[in-house]
Amino acid sequence: MDITSSDSSTQIDHLPNRIRHRSGGFYQNLFENFNLPTIVLEGASEIYEFNAAFAALVSNAHRKEIPSRDIFYYLPVSDRKSFEQLRKQCKKPGQSATIETKLITNGKGKCMNVELKRLPASEKYVATFAERQSTSESHAKLQERTEDLEELFFLVSHSLKSPIASIHGFTKLLLENQDTAAADTSNYLDRIHKNTLRMSKMVHDLLEFSKAGRRETTKVEISLFDLLEGIRAECFLQLKEKQIDFRIAPDLPVVRADYEGLNTVFMNLIGNAIKYMPPKKKPRIEVGWECRNGFYTFWVKDNGVGIHKSYHDRAFCLFERADAPLDIEGNGVGLALVKRIVEKHGGGVRIGSQPRKGTTVFLTLPANS
Repeated sequence: MDITSSDSSTQIDHLPNRIRHRSGGFYQNLFENFNLPTIVLEGASEIYEFNAAFAALVSNAHRKEIPSRDIFYYLPVSDRKSFEQLRKQCKKPGQSATIETKLITNGKGKCMNVELKRLPASEKYVATFAERQSTSESHAKLQERTEDLEELFFLVSHSLKSPIASIHGFTKLLLENQDTAAADTSNYLDRIHKNTLRMSKMVHDLLEFSKAGRRETTKVEISLFDLLEGIRAECFLQLKEKQIDFRIAPDLPVVRADYEGLNTVFMNLIGNAIKYMPPKKKPRIEVGWECRNGFYTFWVKDNGVGIHKSYHDRAFCLFERADAPLDIEGNGVGLALVKRIVEKHGGGVRIGSQPRKGTTVFLTLPANS
């Protein structure tokens, strides 16, 4: 447990002291609605006063019992001596000190930073609580990030190996056979050009994938119908070229989500449906929805090539492309990006598909986010 002391002011400087001198009214309401869990201690450890945030932290169900308890009721036995030391460090009015401890609520410990401060002209102390991550939780998240990076580096090196080898091979042929026929030279240069474009697209998509994981989501109200009409306009030429009947449910809801993220999700799903639509009669893409148990479920359904069941789970992994025809461009980042964005919104994705019977991608989002 770490203990630090300070004479600097905090957000709650003298607030309970004002309450004590000015009964009820504005200052009482200010203390009650202060956003940090806060208590006032009398003597060594008796809880003299507490606000709504503290009651919520330790369970509102037992709010009436809080005044009959002392602070030690909510601290691990092993941390009580440290709290005593903390109190002794706050001898002067306005002096404060902080410890890292656990607050016991409903039999479970929450990792907290607790700041204690002596009130002026009083034997009372004010304590504020701020939740923190435990060392083990931080380590687990760091380990998870490290494993993600290792996997990403492996995938990048593995996926770039083929185009780099191809570029190297054709360049070597050109250098070794400088009198090569013009037709062969043109073919080699064309292959080199295509591989450099493939590498450039892969790097671009990986950057987008990385940004989706790091970017803060700013949720706004979005008309999904308007968003999808915008995507229809953007994909107009591809839809017209393949004569695809693109249907959007007219009653799509307004949702709270990150606009850029949600646009990327549907653009990738609809783009994939167009890309993998073979020449056939009456090609069709549908976007529909339903609301159940507090979640919206949206789907993008097509009657295209479909994919085998064994690939459904792997479809959302980086650089996985099932058995895509060689003439269809792609690098397997799109669906991985969709999964990352949807999960950042608190939802999930899955696939329903069979070969030659089309594909439906389902995504869920909280209805009240």
